[in-house]
Parts: sequence; C-alpha cells; structure tokens
Amino acid sequence: MRKICMIMVLFLLPATAFSAPELKGSPQELQSYLLDERSVVAVTGSGEERVKADKAIVSLVVKTKDDKFRAALNKNSKIRNDVKNKMISGGIEKGKIEIAKYSSTPSYSWIGDKPSSYEISNEINVSIENEDQLLVIADVVDTVNEVYFLKTDFKHSKKQESMTKALEKALDEVNLKKQLYEKSLGVSLSPLRIMDQSIHEDIPAVYQVQRKSYASGSSPVSRMDVSESESGEGASGFGEVIYKARTQVEFVINRKQP
Repeated sequence: MRKICMIMVLFLLPATAFSAPELKGSPQELQSYLLDERSVVAVTGSGEERVKADKAIVSLVVKTKDDKFRAALNKNSKIRNDVKNKMISGGIEKGKIEIAKYSSTPSYSWIGDKPSSYEISNEINVSIENEDQLLVIADVVDTVNEVYFLKTDFKHSKKQESMTKALEKALDEVNLKKQLYEKSLGVSLSPLRIMDQSIHEDIPAVYQVQRKSYASGSSPVSRMDVSESESGEGASGFGEVIYKARTQVEFVINRKQP
C-alpha cells in the first residue's frame, strides 16, 4: 500500500512542480500582456509630396427642348456631334471626349395627360491636359447656346508614385527621430510593429456650378476656369495636388551594456 501511494505522488509531481501558468484571453489581450513585459516607444513621422495636376475632366451638358420627343432627340444628337467636331478640330483627341449621362424630362400643360414638350439633357466629359484645350471648351460653351458648363475635376496621372514618395518621407522622419533618441539616450531601438499609417490626397478646388444655373442659360466656364488658370500655377494651369502621409512605428528599447 505504501508503494502504491509513493508511485501516485511521483506521477503527480511533474504536473504540479513543473507546470507554467496558463495564459488566457483574446489575441489583443495577450499581445498587451507581452508588450507590458518590454519597454517600448512609439515614433511618429509625416511626409508631403507636392505635384502639379496634369489632367482635368471638364463636364458639360447639352440641353435641347422641343414639343416633339423625336425632334428634341435629333437636335441633341446634332449639337453633340457639332460640339465634338469643334473640340477635335481644336486639338482635343476624339478618345478624350465621352458622352456620359442621358436624361429626358417631359413637360405637361394644364389640360390633358400628354406632355406639351420634351427636354433632353446629355452630359459630355472631356479629358484635357493643358490650358489651350480648356480655352477650346470655353469657346464652345460661349458660342453654343445649348451647351452649359457643369464642373471641372482635377487629377494627377502618377498618383501611386507620389503617394509612395510621401510615405518614404514619413519613414525617413521616423528613422531620423530614432537615431536622435539612440544618440541622446544611449539606447538602441529595434522596430516592433507599424501602429498606424495613412496617406491622403488634397486636390485643387473643384469648379462647379449648380444645375439650375445652366437651366437659366448661364455659361460660366470661361470666367471660372480660365481666370483661375492665370494665377501662375504651372504650365497646365490646374494647380497643385498634395499627398500627405503619416506613420507611427513602435520600437523596443534595448539598454546598451556598460
């Protein structure tokens, strides 16, 4: 009986004498527990890349009205073709002119259920690369009564490349701060993780008029866009696009041996 008791005690010893405490919890909780065992520091860096907008998309509206639906459609189609040909002859590539949206609005009289007239609207989006092409569009808007300016959106063709450069500058700032801390505090820092990272794009103000403006016959494209491009913001006249990056890197602090 005494032998049996001794054997049972020996079997129990590994489980009691040599077992480690069990860690429980979510991955985030375990990570926090492990990080608390080390000395860490978070270093933040920011970077900015400024480039000239090299592309603009000008949106126009062609609006026609007639008491016959087919006549309104035919007028709209003819004007769109004439406008497209004027732009092409002015130096804008055919493939840069896109017929975008189409809508039809019937008007009713006080008497009867049949519409008294039909209004047809088509949006045209034109991609341009310089101020000369913008002037061509301005001439079209100013000389064709049925064409109205809607808005201008600015773009940059090498967006990804510029975003990468902004992020590189942010990381360079992190490295400079890291070196300063190491030199001033007599420690070494080992990267642990990237805690936060963001990149966003600031584009020039978008020129836009309310849709009710073109209904009243206004055509402000030459006044709004061409005068803005005379501000001396580069050959394209489209202004600057700014890419801003921010990153935060966490480092483990290693004490240097004396």
